[in-house]
Amino acid sequence: MSTRRLESMLSSVSVIVAAEPRLREEPAEALVELVLASRQPWWRRAACARALKGRVPPSSTSALLELLKHEQTEGEIKRDVLTVLAEPGQPHAERLLGWLRSLEGTAPRWRARDLDVATARGRLNDATVIPQLAVFAADPWPHRSKPAMEALGAVELETLLTQLGATTLEALAFESPAPERRLVGIRLLHARGGDLLPALADPVHLCAREAATLTKPSPALRVLASTRARGSLWARVALHFRGETIPLDAPKYPLPTVPDDVREAIVREYAPGQRDTDPRWILEGASLDPAGRPDPMSSVQRAFDALKAAGLAPENPVSAGDLNQQGEGTYFSIVFGTRFAWVSTLGPFFYLPSADERAAAALVAAGFRDIDVELGATKFDGLCVYQFGEREPLIVGELLFYWQD
Repeated sequence: MSTRRLESMLSSVSVIVAAEPRLREEPAEALVELVLASRQPWWRRAACARALKGRVPPSSTSALLELLKHEQTEGEIKRDVLTVLAEPGQPHAERLLGWLRSLEGTAPRWRARDLDVATARGRLNDATVIPQLAVFAADPWPHRSKPAMEALGAVELETLLTQLGATTLEALAFESPAPERRLVGIRLLHARGGDLLPALADPVHLCAREAATLTKPSPALRVLASTRARGSLWARVALHFRGETIPLDAPKYPLPTVPDDVREAIVREYAPGQRDTDPRWILEGASLDPAGRPDPMSSVQRAFDALKAAGLAPENPVSAGDLNQQGEGTYFSIVFGTRFAWVSTLGPFFYLPSADERAAAALVAAGFRDIDVELGATKFDGLCVYQFGEREPLIVGELLFYWQD
């Protein structure tokens, strides 16, 4: 196929997925020609690179290696070219591996992700990169952790254990001093049908939650869940994740300055939280009656009616998403005159950025709680929530009046 016909097939980003199976049928030489064409858009070149998997012409490897070394080549193209070149046993494999090792500490300047370099080294049987892959495997983003785990899963077990400082998979999963290595051990042990019960007592929530997510119900798990032993809370979480009835007498996370109605509203919305969340919040969320979840618009309408009855002439409520012109959130803004109130969709809660006694009195009289500065700034410890790439506990004000693009 000519380059012109390939360009026609890959006319836009939107047709790439449909066209890629057909690319596998095209001559490899024509695909290489398009990959090397710097005038072409990156998405067209990357698609042709992916179609070369398992059939890179030996005469083209030097040119593709030079493409990798060029600092101006887009990272997406480098990733896909690395994927097709990093095949062990090929004549160019040793030369590629030597160059990849030379990139230690220079990947950002090279405009390729450290992860892409590490996984390529892993595919080329470079055992020295295993500890770095273990760190990537613990990343909260699946697009980073998944390829790293796949690379580790392909490593011979004895080699992996040696590089991660363990004698057995159980020792790696339960005894390794590094949480990211225990996490790898837990996943690999699960894949081999091993017993994860000891990992439920892991002191790091990340590891214990992973074990709870992977552990299947068993008599031993149910026994542990009925006790007060270490790991019992995560055993209950494991059963809850499988839809089983669990004991509801778990201790509550201490947060004495947060009123019960605010606490319940936040737990309803955000539990089970992100992966570092304390198990007590997960179990508290499991104990709440699903029928108690409020209609998200009921508070907004009541607040509007209360402000209108107070003679404040409120404008129509505007959602957090519309207010920020993208995304969504858990509050509406109601403008009245030169001021405004935020009203939560999680329950009868409001926030007035500028003090207004008439508005506050009207909303309180209508059954709303004023989330003042002190309460709003209270950190909701132990419950990790995603916000703009971070996964940490937020303050009450951020949770009741949340927005994410």
